[in-house]
Amino acid sequence: MPRVRTLFLLLTVSAALLTTYGLVHFLAAFRTWPTEVRVPLRRALKAQNAAEWRRAEEAFRSALSVASSLPSSTLGVDAPLKLSGISIALGSLLEAQLRPLDAYVVYASALETLQQGISASPVSPPPQWRMRAVALSQRLGDLAQLAEAEMRQKLISCGVSRNCCA
Repeated sequence: MPRVRTLFLLLTVSAALLTTYGLVHFLAAFRTWPTEVRVPLRRALKAQNAAEWRRAEEAFRSALSVASSLPSSTLGVDAPLKLSGISIALGSLLEAQLRPLDAYVVYASALETLQQGISASPVSPPPQWRMRAVALSQRLGDLAQLAEAEMRQKLISCGVSRNCCA
């Protein structure tokens, strides 16, 4: 009988420790962003989930401007990564609204911020920064191709209809 009791006690203690670890990890996610940025981000995500695109865009832009105005020490070591993350969320929202040119501008700004962070880093930047820069570059290339295809289609239809209004 003592073996079952010991096993049960061991399982109970390990379950309690794992639950505590999970809660600490979950609550640490809420401290990723400073309070000044957390409020507009939360508003943006709620509006995005409610499909209120204009409100979500305004809140994302507000969060981005607040985060950009904060000193990098407030955002932590990964400030360029965090700023580009907000920009990516905004760009994704703009793409969902079928506004690829606006998304292109936001993504280009995010890439510039990330590149400045990489060049200003005294040590070799973490691989996540480089991966983010590569991903942003590829997305910018995709959007540029899409815009070029749209412009080509517009010119073709303009030429066919003889109603050219570039």
